[in-house]
Amino acid sequence: MKNSKKFILIISLCVSLILLSCANGGSAGGENKSGDNSVVNGQADNNDGSNNEKIEETAEIPYDAHLPDMDLAGMEFRILNVDEESFWWSIANVDAESETGDIINDAIYTRNRIVEDKFNFIIKEIRIPSGNISNTISNSVKSGSDDYNLVIPFTYSVGGIASKGILTDLNSLPHIDLKNPWWGKSAVDFSILNKTYFAMSDFILTDKENVSIMMYNKNIAKDLGMLSDMELYALVESGGWTHDKFVDMIKSASADLNGNGVRDVDDRYGLLAIDWGYSALMASTGERFSTKDAGDMPVFTANNPRFISVYGRIMELMNNRDYVIRSGIDFNHLDLWGEVFTNDRALFCQEVLSCVRLFSDMRSDFAVVPLPKLDESQSEYYSYGVWATCLGIPVTVANPENTAIVIEALSSLSRQRVMPAYYEIAIALKYLRDDISFRMLDIILKNVICDPLRMVYDWGSFNSQFQSFAIKGNTDIVSLFEKYEGKINSAIQKTIEAYAELP
Repeated sequence: MKNSKKFILIISLCVSLILLSCANGGSAGGENKSGDNSVVNGQADNNDGSNNEKIEETAEIPYDAHLPDMDLAGMEFRILNVDEESFWWSIANVDAESETGDIINDAIYTRNRIVEDKFNFIIKEIRIPSGNISNTISNSVKSGSDDYNLVIPFTYSVGGIASKGILTDLNSLPHIDLKNPWWGKSAVDFSILNKTYFAMSDFILTDKENVSIMMYNKNIAKDLGMLSDMELYALVESGGWTHDKFVDMIKSASADLNGNGVRDVDDRYGLLAIDWGYSALMASTGERFSTKDAGDMPVFTANNPRFISVYGRIMELMNNRDYVIRSGIDFNHLDLWGEVFTNDRALFCQEVLSCVRLFSDMRSDFAVVPLPKLDESQSEYYSYGVWATCLGIPVTVANPENTAIVIEALSSLSRQRVMPAYYEIAIALKYLRDDISFRMLDIILKNVICDPLRMVYDWGSFNSQFQSFAIKGNTDIVSLFEKYEGKINSAIQKTIEAYAELP
């Protein structure tokens, strides 16, 4: 931060938020300061007679996994994960070789060493290109080999291997409780027939990194006499951050800066949007492609009047070249995409949370807020889960109970140590530009829509077709439903039938 006083203020606010979150079971996670191995089971060692830096044994710890003591006899815990090149914009690694002084690296390193010491095992992370993971784990299982305890593929490829019986139902394993807060909502969103073969826990960060956000250029706002960051934050927290307000601000900020009468990248826009921005804005209204019925079976539900109406409003905005410029559509160069925002030629920039790091050297300050509600009658803000990596346990694991206890322990301790470091310290202090931006992170991450039709299965190729349809500016969404609804329902039924045959 710019001075020590502000830094101390933010640290104080961060600590307050963490403590409040612990009390309420909030999204940020509880921080156990003891550093003792026993924090995995929620028991702090107070042998030194001091309770200033330790949690008392009698206190209820909301992120206690309640795991039994177990000696895994030096077991090698093998994790197959995507490599750095496959997910270069995100923190995808789950192990660290040593402490380096980087906040997240050191939190991951400490978490792993604590759990290794607690249960007497060794983590071995194997990283390969994402395109090779499905075949690698499928071939391993088909040959009957116990090669990996845990596999971490992308969500868009995991559905295929899950439907073929490659992964274990997480609900069937002792020690894993998918209702625990470190598993989040993906375990519910991704289950079918009450079977969950993959999910995202706090052991990984990619699902947080790849959540939709809106960045707000404070310099443009100040020059144009628009809402200050504090006023925008207050609008968000009051529930008044709506689509209409968003559009009004976009229109007010746009201008033909070079005066050539043609809208180009040298002009100023209200919104710099990524090519999949249509889906993010749809999700922010709470609309989904698919939901669940009472039998925990997915149902295509997008063909409804509200979805159709919302789509029309979003397309009206996104098709207007006077106000919106789209990365990957109107231009393709990544450096130029960053230049539009960093050089004060876009009031809003729509991207994912990890992109705050891409703008860490930006001269103008920016704020981060959730995407807007449709209107004030909408009770919550929703964020779009683009896609990420997820966790699965191969069916050939020799002792799945041992694997389960390790995953639950690592996920639980991540909630206590890695999540506070990531949300309140690494992101808010290191990259965001003001004292309250991290408060927006709780709102952004509270209600992430993990729609399996969008993130996992692409039933009937509808998600792919929807993206292409929207990018071209087509507005007749009803015709798209008519063309693909039968294909979607048929594909969903095949997935349900496959799950019904699995243990």
